[in-house]
Amino acid sequence: MILSELRPGQDLIREYRETGVWRTEGPLADLRKWRNETPEATAVIAHRAGTGMRRLTYRELSDYVERFARALTELDVGPGQVVAM
Repeated sequence: MILSELRPGQDLIREYRETGVWRTEGPLADLRKWRNETPEATAVIAHRAGTGMRRLTYRELSDYVERFARALTELDVGPGQVVAM
């Protein structure tokens, strides 16, 4: 299957964006918004066997994401490159 066969046509893309199904911004923009508006609110509740529960605020989560991004940059991983975990 060719990738272009999977993409919707321009009219459908326009409709998706106009109706809010597709947005121009992604999850990083959402994280920045919530970090700026509610930095001390809980963003993630994580459970780990033997250590209990850990809560991360939007500020802490954003700090981790930015730190991870800097580490990838130092490894010469840039925008558009694939990273698998």
